[in-house]
Amino acid sequence: MSAADPDLLEAELATLLGPEFVVSVAGPAPAGPAHDARAHRVEHRRGRAALRCVADRLGERVDTDRLVLPHPRLSLTHCAGVAVAVGVRSRFSTGIGVDLEAVRPVNPGIARLFLTPAERAHLGEAPPDVLLRLWTVKEAVFKADTGNGGRILADYELCRPAAWSGRATRGAARFRYRTVELPGHLVSVAVHEERTA
Repeated sequence: MSAADPDLLEAELATLLGPEFVVSVAGPAPAGPAHDARAHRVEHRRGRAALRCVADRLGERVDTDRLVLPHPRLSLTHCAGVAVAVGVRSRFSTGIGVDLEAVRPVNPGIARLFLTPAERAHLGEAPPDVLLRLWTVKEAVFKADTGNGGRILADYELCRPAAWSGRATRGAARFRYRTVELPGHLVSVAVHEERTA
């Protein structure tokens, strides 16, 4: 993603996610040390600028520098100098989450850290690319849960772990998610569904 135009990536992600969502992509970071304090401040500002853009498009009057996440209508993720902010248009949203990860090899042993025993049994020996996708899904679902304090990723159960879009649960809480692939990255977005009963 670092070689691509953020505007093109934003348009592609918005198209893939659909009209329910508002997206802003900021970055990539200029070449240089990735983990020094200055780079961290630049990435933080870039992310908050993307979040401000989404909030403005949604008509949300929030100070994004002081905004506490998780939020019912806004979410933010960073990866390798790129920030992606996503908002949901529905004023009845009870939570939204987004996660962006660069495609990379992952250790299969991490599955036990974030997948439930039932998910691991369903998937068997999942290849690393599947594990990375599921990591993004679990992160997005976790961020969509405004009641996530004290929770871990394995507290959320995916109904069909092999699917690129689907549903997840945590007790009575219900979430829906979708993962899309962009050049060199995976992005998952999740929404906490309101109870209708």
